[in-house]
Amino acid sequence: MKRLSLAPTTGPDRLLAALAHAAVLLPGWGLLVPTALWAAHPRRGDYLSFQSLQALTYQVLQLLILGVVGLGVGVLYVGEAVVLLLLSSLISQDVSSVLFVLASAFGLVSLAAVWGLLTLGGVIAAILCLSGQDVRYPLLGAHMERALRAEGESAALDPEREARWMAALTYGGVLINLCGWLLPLIVWLTQKDRSPLLHFHALQSLIYQGVGDLLLFLASLMIMVTVFPLMLILALVERAAAPLAPFFLLPLGVLGLAGLGFSFIYVILGLWAGLRLAQGHEVTLPGLGRWLRQRLTISPSASGGLHA
Repeated sequence: MKRLSLAPTTGPDRLLAALAHAAVLLPGWGLLVPTALWAAHPRRGDYLSFQSLQALTYQVLQLLILGVVGLGVGVLYVGEAVVLLLLSSLISQDVSSVLFVLASAFGLVSLAAVWGLLTLGGVIAAILCLSGQDVRYPLLGAHMERALRAEGESAALDPEREARWMAALTYGGVLINLCGWLLPLIVWLTQKDRSPLLHFHALQSLIYQGVGDLLLFLASLMIMVTVFPLMLILALVERAAAPLAPFFLLPLGVLGLAGLGFSFIYVILGLWAGLRLAQGHEVTLPGLGRWLRQRLTISPSASGGLHA
């Protein structure tokens, strides 16, 4: 099939498309820029719509890759600490400190390098858009073109497929700590009348992320409120409280693990919902989806099934 050609029709289109890609310089918060551009200019033409969606998808993938690399770095730190603890009787404290610093530096440099490469890709795309080119990221651009173009030989985007793709991307807000709900909020406020599917998923994603972010905030607040008094008590009583230290630290460990577990499930479930929706499946989150569908009095097909 011939490549979809989407040339910018005006200078502002080039500038806005470049802005959407340049938002990669602001990991997390940058997602709001292409989202707002797509939502605010639904009739500016296929060029700006495609570039905004492509930039948003690329930046969601950037956050996901950085999260995976960051998790790997965290596992490296924990593994290193365990190994050094086990070998503490065989190596000196100075050697342990040097090894820890080297491993830490390796992890941070790796994370920075991945961020730099991904950011460079977005900056290059922004420069190409400014010059009026029809930009495609390697692999991603071709896949999105196949997913979004209208049936047949039409050189245009399919509005329903476009709406489905954006509906799926609203779940990418789970990757933004405590403010990801702004992404589906923008879409819901501006595009809720565009299609039942986009209306349903923008609202479902908004409620899911709003409740999830609120629970994560409360869990973080609870840990902070618990940590400082315990640290103060241990500092005041010093050696007398040393035997009791495990009893003080155990609740903190339990709270920390519970918070990490909830955060992991929250992110994975949100990403799963977005991926399934992009693939054309019906997606209703447990409990929330059915309740929301009844409240909105919409048909089951609005939750995403292509053949529902």
